[in-house]
Amino acid sequence: MKIIAGLGNPGREYAGTPHNVGFAAVDAICSSLNGEWRIEPKFKMDMAKVRKDDLQILLVRPMTFMNLSGEAVGAVMRYFRIEPSDLIVISDDVNLDPGRVRVRATGGDGGHNGLKSIISHVGTKDFTRVRIGVGRGANNESDLVGHVLGQISPSIIPLVEQGIEKAAEAAVCAATEGTVKAMDAYNVGPESKEKSEEKNNKKQPRTNELGKEFKKEVKHMRRKYEALFIFAASVKEEDLEQTLASSTGEIEKLGGIIESTEIIGRLPFARTMKKETHGTYAKVRFEIEPARIKDIPESFKHSEEHFRIQIVTRNERIEAAKAADDMRRSAFKARTEAEAEAVAVADRESVAEDDDADDMEDTLQDTD
Repeated sequence: MKIIAGLGNPGREYAGTPHNVGFAAVDAICSSLNGEWRIEPKFKMDMAKVRKDDLQILLVRPMTFMNLSGEAVGAVMRYFRIEPSDLIVISDDVNLDPGRVRVRATGGDGGHNGLKSIISHVGTKDFTRVRIGVGRGANNESDLVGHVLGQISPSIIPLVEQGIEKAAEAAVCAATEGTVKAMDAYNVGPESKEKSEEKNNKKQPRTNELGKEFKKEVKHMRRKYEALFIFAASVKEEDLEQTLASSTGEIEKLGGIIESTEIIGRLPFARTMKKETHGTYAKVRFEIEPARIKDIPESFKHSEEHFRIQIVTRNERIEAAKAADDMRRSAFKARTEAEAEAVAVADRESVAEDDDADDMEDTLQDTD
């Protein structure tokens, strides 16, 4: 059995607020899997039992108010003897853009009181969480409480609704196929229709404008990287997904965006390392600013779980920079070809002049 807990505040006055997107996500799951909510006063929550294929999933909405969510979640986990690894929590996140979804297998509370309460009552931070971006509101950081407890701004409602739908799908995916699979499939962000149309209708800038944009952005542009993790043989197979998710979480802390993860499998080392002959290899693709690569902590690089982490650059850059560079390459190629053609023409003219001179010399000799 898995538990999917959506966080929020009870009461009609809190419906439609950013803080209640967790409630909305489990409501969507309940509806899609034909479940029915029932009140469970013993656990201080609403509960619905649903099935996905052969898996039983317990959907819960704590009725304790956000800051005490852990009381309800902890109680139901103890009653059904659910391990933290089988818990999935859906919550709002002001640090993510509206509608963006992030799945992680572990991590801190991020300043979220609901997550803080759950960590306290469950006794560990190692449980899957699905976060839905709600942004920081028009006043940015000046009134976060007012933002999360007020009504969702009409301008971002479509994005947030999209995020709720994706979070519901991601939570079910994490329950049925594992957290890493959910991370690969759902750690992406939406793009508003306006931005998409603006991008499609935008005129191509002139070459010199591309060059200026390249110079301005090259220092801070994101690059795509591929990391090869080698985990110690001591990491058990059943713990591998969580260990990998924890590792990618370190990259996210540095501002990286995880694109995909792949567990390659247990392979022999080319040479013995730390008296071990085998390890488990995993591949992670991500985007990050080049300057942040060096900020990966040494403790992360050489922790007991890792024998080695190797990071290489994938030759993919932001479009503006790539276009500028490609144009410079094309211009250089064209100039080189033009110069080569000029040399060839000069050679042909020189040969022609030599032939004319030889013909003239032959004519003079015949005259003599």
